[in-house]
Amino acid sequence: MAWRRHELEDGAEWCPTFRTPDPPLSGDEIMAASAIAERNLGAIYAYSNGRADEVGMAWLDNANDPPQVVIGFTAHVADHRRALADQLNDQRRVLVCQIRHSQVELITVNAEIEHALMAAESGVYLGLARSPDVVDVDFRADQTTLAAELVEDYGDTVAIRVGNFPYPMPPDLDPAACHGTEIVGPTDMNGLRATLVLDAGSVRAGQDINGTVTVTNSGNETVSIEFGGTIVGFAVLEGTGTIVGGYVGATNLALALRSTLPPGESAEIPVVIGTASCDPALGYALPAGGYELGWVWNLSVSPGFSLSPWLTFRSTRPSPVDRTR
Repeated sequence: MAWRRHELEDGAEWCPTFRTPDPPLSGDEIMAASAIAERNLGAIYAYSNGRADEVGMAWLDNANDPPQVVIGFTAHVADHRRALADQLNDQRRVLVCQIRHSQVELITVNAEIEHALMAAESGVYLGLARSPDVVDVDFRADQTTLAAELVEDYGDTVAIRVGNFPYPMPPDLDPAACHGTEIVGPTDMNGLRATLVLDAGSVRAGQDINGTVTVTNSGNETVSIEFGGTIVGFAVLEGTGTIVGGYVGATNLALALRSTLPPGESAEIPVVIGTASCDPALGYALPAGGYELGWVWNLSVSPGFSLSPWLTFRSTRPSPVDRTR
């Protein structure tokens, strides 16, 4: 596709980047913001018909105070603002601004990338979505080559993430949320014993390793445990308990799974452990080497005793990360 970046026109301003409010809006605030959208979106959609080569996606900017509808055009922004002024029911709550790429351009880019990725190795990309600003593409932490190709081909029509970080890596980027967290804890507590078996002894940097956590009731009473689907694990610096890498992607997040364990019985729970770096200084994927594996598991147990809702287990064997496999 031949794409071009539109330059900012005199008297225009760039549209804000698509965003969501933090903290989230309350129910009453959402209803008030939705009312603003309802008063104006009909006129905006009617005006946009026949202008597909210039118009963007209208969206409600709830993060603005007060909320406002944002509608962007790639060119002739002042003309569109004047033309819309008489058609809007509440023009004070509508921002008419300039965008770098029309929705037609972004739809085309999205379709081309989706078609190309269908032929890629399974699991190399984690998500593809079109926002009002760009096409967002999320890759596994070992896919820097493919990320570089998309940036070369599509420029600022795409926003790429590789593992935990944007691509290309911005300077002075803060670590991901998982970085530096210390996890320490027993593998045996109140009669429950946890053991971990991995499907493989090593994994290529940036990829994930699967395994099974077996929870055994070594006590004298029958217990019932509840847990929330697949356990997500972390790569931990040996001997420190400090997380340096983790899993990025979707998991089987069941609301609640229950297993009743008489004395001596066990339950098996799947675990996935990622090697995407949490520290931008280490790159997108963890460097090759040996790591301990850790995970935090939201577990409820009954009856007979009370536990903190967070149990932490650590493996007793390091898991190497291999860049050659």
